[in-house]
Amino acid sequence: MRPLDTSSATIRTLFAILTVEQRRRAAVVITVLSMMLCVSTLVSLYDSLNSALATRLSTAEDLTWMQAQNIMVDLLDTEPLQTKDDRSLITIATDAANDHSITVSRYQPDSKGGLRLWIDRVEYTVAIGWIQDIHRINGLSIDSLTLSALGDLGLVSVNLVLSQ
Repeated sequence: MRPLDTSSATIRTLFAILTVEQRRRAAVVITVLSMMLCVSTLVSLYDSLNSALATRLSTAEDLTWMQAQNIMVDLLDTEPLQTKDDRSLITIATDAANDHSITVSRYQPDSKGGLRLWIDRVEYTVAIGWIQDIHRINGLSIDSLTLSALGDLGLVSVNLVLSQ
């Protein structure tokens, strides 16, 4: 089987041997295919624009929420009331979590001597209060903190690393 020859001269030669009716049909087929390509491109563009708009709206909502929470986060920058707690990191974190009715789902020692904790589901304001207490009351440092919004309004998951 020979490869398809699509050179301009070959196409003109093939088109020239067609009857007038066959040329009209070929023109209709080419027109319909061109229109299908245009419609397909427009549908794809429409979907892309809708997706971009949805992403922008979601990002704007996230930014508004983060700005509203700024005052809570600023409270984390205060100096601790207590400078040293002789209990272990896991005991301090667990006691503080219990005081705020928080369930820590997982603990793991950090490579730098700290303690990594995971909380799967907690109200944002409760999490911030707990983190403030760990820092201000117990004098622990927060080396790393990630709050991730969950599907339900106001709920987050928390991943943080504490150290003394």
